[in-house]
Amino acid sequence: MQFAKHHTFALLAALGLSAIALNDAVTHGLTGEYSVFADDGPTWIVALGDVIHGLAYAGGLAVLRAERQRIHANRAASIFGWLLFAAFVPLALGFLLAGIVPLRDSLMTLGGPVIGVAFGLQFLAALGLGLSLVKRPETGVGSRILLAILPAIGVTVALAVFATDWAHPAYVETVTIIGTALLATSTRRASLDTPTSGGNIGVRSTKEALPTPSNPLPAGNSGRVNVR
Repeated sequence: MQFAKHHTFALLAALGLSAIALNDAVTHGLTGEYSVFADDGPTWIVALGDVIHGLAYAGGLAVLRAERQRIHANRAASIFGWLLFAAFVPLALGFLLAGIVPLRDSLMTLGGPVIGVAFGLQFLAALGLGLSLVKRPETGVGSRILLAILPAIGVTVALAVFATDWAHPAYVETVTIIGTALLATSTRRASLDTPTSGGNIGVRSTKEALPTPSNPLPAGNSGRVNVR
């Protein structure tokens, strides 16, 4: 896979978010209590978790913006790509600002509904994006990972019915943020980005095909001249 700097940043932050979220899910499943990153945990740990979440969503925004030409491969992908971008904006800002401890309570009171809507919208938009890119291999493994959002939602619903303590949005959140971080990391990236010596992909340079004073014969004639 071809990784740009924004992919590396987004993936590292996404792995951090996923570790926190899955740890919370497992802790609650085993003990019925939430992890130290939950709202009632130590203040500095909660703030750290908020910052990591904010950085993960900021990384997703960076990928969606930098790779928009590949991601917006068709009309549906363009629509879902912008919806996902719109969902990530309040999530990135909200979590990063929540990391500033004095602002956290007032921010959650005033911005809670907006963040809640954005949190749900990201899953629907990311799933739609994955479905719209299913026939576009140049969008990389990320678009394939996004397709796992639907079964992840199904697993979460099943857990909510049969094993309530294990039901948690972490499963869907992990698939969404990692899939987004890996968008447009295809191995075909280099061949799509790099033109041939003639400046056009797959077209031989005219300088090689036409005779010049220093090279009077086209390449490939091996110096032979047909005389009739």
